[in-house]
Amino acid sequence: MSPLASGLHEAAGKTEFARIDHVARCTGMSICRVRFLSECRNDPDLRKPPWTLTPVNHPPRSGQIIDRSRTWGSPDCLSLTGLCVVESCRRVQGPLAGQLLSMLGATVIRIEPPGGDPLRGMPPMAGTCSARFVALNRGKDIREIDIKSISGRAALRELVERADVFMHNWAPGKAAALGLDSADLTSVNPRLVYAYLSGWGDALGSNPPLGTDFMAQAYSGVADVACAGRPGASLMTLLDLLGGLLATEAVLAGLIATHRGGQGQIVGTSLLSASAVLLDDELRAPRRIRGRGADPLDATFSTPDGVLAMSAFTATSVRRLYEALGVDPFDMTAGTLLDQVRRVLATRPAAHWAALLGHAGVPCAVARADLAELAAEEQIATVLSREPGCAVVTSPWSFQ
Repeated sequence: MSPLASGLHEAAGKTEFARIDHVARCTGMSICRVRFLSECRNDPDLRKPPWTLTPVNHPPRSGQIIDRSRTWGSPDCLSLTGLCVVESCRRVQGPLAGQLLSMLGATVIRIEPPGGDPLRGMPPMAGTCSARFVALNRGKDIREIDIKSISGRAALRELVERADVFMHNWAPGKAAALGLDSADLTSVNPRLVYAYLSGWGDALGSNPPLGTDFMAQAYSGVADVACAGRPGASLMTLLDLLGGLLATEAVLAGLIATHRGGQGQIVGTSLLSASAVLLDDELRAPRRIRGRGADPLDATFSTPDGVLAMSAFTATSVRRLYEALGVDPFDMTAGTLLDQVRRVLATRPAAHWAALLGHAGVPCAVARADLAELAAEEQIATVLSREPGCAVVTSPWSFQ
């Protein structure tokens, strides 16, 4: 992985979009214009459910015995103990789903290409491995299998035959080309939950752009909202993370349906569907708070010793904010309301304002400059553990 040359950004900024689009098409690159949220409100692809379940309709093969009595979990272990998940995913969305299922007790067998996943070398590094890779894949049973080879595909089918779940986020059409799509693998295991964690679902045709977080942000309107109409996207991979959570939810729903009905399930979810969940309110109608002095404040503010993050969306929380700070929303001589708030917050430490505004019922928090400090907090320390070179999140759930 290497950063893009600054000259590339400068050249793109001086070039019309139509020309960039033409170059991208000629070179096989994926490109997506950042769409405004107003363009997306009537988009049918953003009105669909976040995931789908389709029952498998394969009778058992001749001589095949299907155990319908299999259960998982027990009173003294995690809920998914005894289940096997085979995961063939890259980047964040799929590996996060696999990690969450592992935290719930499932045995996760992760398939990587010969030589291992290239993302093992992505900074920041924890020793010889990427800290992000460790966070998403620790505890998994990692197997290197070349699924492009006949023997590799046979090895994968053998794993799936004994598994409860198979997850992949391969490019569109790859599963069918390899003979590893839902029809192929559910014929091997009719009780399989086959989950395809895609970028676009069935939107944008059979040859969509590369299904990455930033591309989905641009297309769906998330980038427009995250950057307040300015060019760009959230540097936090919002849709990868939410997509991983939705994929986990979908797989669990598939397992429940299989457990109840005896049939496997074909599960589908996407980064695009995650964007629809994230923007649900905004897609229905623009968020507005009526009345003078009730404009929403969702921003960060500088204080003498740090940064205060605040999300005052409702008219009530905005009114409480002004009252706590002694700001008069009707004083037109004191500058804009936002300027008044910034001036007041700049007079006292961040912790002072966090305590005062928290007591007043205004959602706020001191922004962390050093994430290493989190491990010292009692509320956070209970869900962190140390791996070589980094801290990772442990299971946030408990079962009794």
